[in-house]
Amino acid sequence: MQSSIADPLVQHQNPQQQAAGRRKPGSKQALFRSVLLALTILGSGVLAGLYFIFSVCVMPALDEQPDATVAIDVMNSINVVIINEYFMLVFMGTPILAVLLFLQELRFLQLGTGAPNAYATYQPVGATSTSGTTPTMTGSDQLAQVATQGTMNNTSPAQEPSESDSMLTSFALYVGCILLFIGEFGVTAGINVPMNDELAKYNPEPNGHLESAHDTWAAYSKNWTYWNSIRGVNSATACLLFTFVIAGTP
Repeated sequence: MQSSIADPLVQHQNPQQQAAGRRKPGSKQALFRSVLLALTILGSGVLAGLYFIFSVCVMPALDEQPDATVAIDVMNSINVVIINEYFMLVFMGTPILAVLLFLQELRFLQLGTGAPNAYATYQPVGATSTSGTTPTMTGSDQLAQVATQGTMNNTSPAQEPSESDSMLTSFALYVGCILLFIGEFGVTAGINVPMNDELAKYNPEPNGHLESAHDTWAAYSKNWTYWNSIRGVNSATACLLFTFVIAGTP
């Protein structure tokens, strides 16, 4: 009896009420996307903070050392100690999450369905029959409709994002993924790590004087800090873009 009352009521709803009824929270794809976004925001934020501290605190402090060999030894020690499970989890895991986000968004673009949102569509039962005819209402159904009509008229349907909004959030996600994978991970693997390897090979004994250590550290510190700041800005920008994406997802 409950089903026979609900079906004609859906039929007699205005278009806005029917649109609200077709949206049902709980899309698994949207949940998976939101989890990926949240973890990527966390990871990119942690990386941005780490690089920020090195550029504004650690490297300037090492530059102030009167003996450049001390700065070189400390930096070499840092480069060894930082290779631990906690750092590697964030450093390797965050770009992997970004790749997963990029591929998922690209898949929806290829399918022409747009980015997944927090609403899955469904067709209300009994709105129309398969033959296109209108179901017959009984007297009790009509009474139930009259009793609930005022409540339904006061219901404001959830607003679904427009196509332009979806394209904007997708574009922000693509840019964030590229910045994180290439501008952070790529810069680290292609520039900062090779510089660290070269610094680890430095041996002050054959050089025989302090000026060599000073020159070696000065060149390393200047270039390394510059590229460290670049990857830090890229990480922070990606974090902001991902935050914009998740804020724009209903």
